[in-house]
Amino acid sequence: MRKPDNSLPAQIELVAGAPETGKSTEVIKRLKGERDVLVWDYKNEYHDVPGFIVTYDIAEFVRLARGPGRVAFHGSPDPDLFEFVCRVVWERGSCRFVAEELSAVTRQGKAAAAWHRITTAGRGYGIRPLGVTQRVAEIDKTLVGCLSSIHTRRLNTEADRVAMAKLLDVPAADVAALTGYQWIERNMRTGKVTYSTKPQAVRAGNPRRKR
Repeated sequence: MRKPDNSLPAQIELVAGAPETGKSTEVIKRLKGERDVLVWDYKNEYHDVPGFIVTYDIAEFVRLARGPGRVAFHGSPDPDLFEFVCRVVWERGSCRFVAEELSAVTRQGKAAAAWHRITTAGRGYGIRPLGVTQRVAEIDKTLVGCLSSIHTRRLNTEADRVAMAKLLDVPAADVAALTGYQWIERNMRTGKVTYSTKPQAVRAGNPRRKR
């Protein structure tokens, strides 16, 4: 049985945003310099990303995942299939794992077994999960409770904006004010909140106004 190395830093991230907000560009930027990357990609968004091998065959994904490189698996948005992919990632260890459109395969509450292990114990085995979603209010709370950083673009529903504002610990009006490619990010280790552009909802000189 493998022994965890708990000296490894936690890198558990969430990138959220509605369509056409620059979310995918942000994710690709975060993968720069990463050699070993595995991706759950049911929307097939990585077919034209340089450096990635995209497979539609789960057996081929299992084989490719054992070696070095960047591999994306494109399959149906089936929670059981996602759980299987998570088991493959867990067995492999030492990689960046991108889970695209989490709201399609996870639910509010406790995460399923393998995804739960990755988010709560993957750090010790070098697994660095990056969750991606359009619907913050619909994803599992296990990931949310383990995050080391949160990055959001515009969100289209009030439920998602309120949920994100609570995670970022900023006024909900700041999240609602995001437009175009604007973003807000929180480093959970330091508590530092960064804005790409201060929204109009934030009063000058007092970004943490009373809510």
